[in-house]
Amino acid sequence: MSRLMRIARSVFRFSHDPGYRGTNIHKIAYFFWNRNFKRMASVVTSFNHILSGTAIGPGAKIHRTAEIVHGGVFIGETAEIGPNCKIMQNVTIGAKFKDINSNKRLHAILEENVVVCAGAVILGAVTIGRDSVIGPNSVVTRSMPPYSLAVGNPAKIHKKNTQLNEQKC
Repeated sequence: MSRLMRIARSVFRFSHDPGYRGTNIHKIAYFFWNRNFKRMASVVTSFNHILSGTAIGPGAKIHRTAEIVHGGVFIGETAEIGPNCKIMQNVTIGAKFKDINSNKRLHAILEENVVVCAGAVILGAVTIGRDSVIGPNSVVTRSMPPYSLAVGNPAKIHKKNTQLNEQKC
């Protein structure tokens, strides 16, 4: 594929895909955040929220191959999203509480190949193991081992095997 076609494809996707737009604008905010331009990072984050409908904390670490499929996503400032993760619409990755005086991690870590289905909520400093799936409208408040399928409120692990990466939401 020619370079011009790749650029045209990226511009088209940026203009039509709010999740793609959100993750790419977040990269700019993250750039400013890491260079201690916190106020500029905050401005870019607000701009991102208006343009894409996603609220991503400027300090959130999102791997370049992770994908936000639709808008309406909230990702907290200390969250980490690993490679090849897919986050569907209306997902919240938030904190259980806000400790103003602490520099501790307050949000989740999603290891590689995690799928978070529509409406799921992940609260607190939990770790979601690799190749796991969080079902629609599930509320996760505890860490999950790798290769897990969690559904419900509160989320319970219903399956644990190595074939989950073929599961769909």
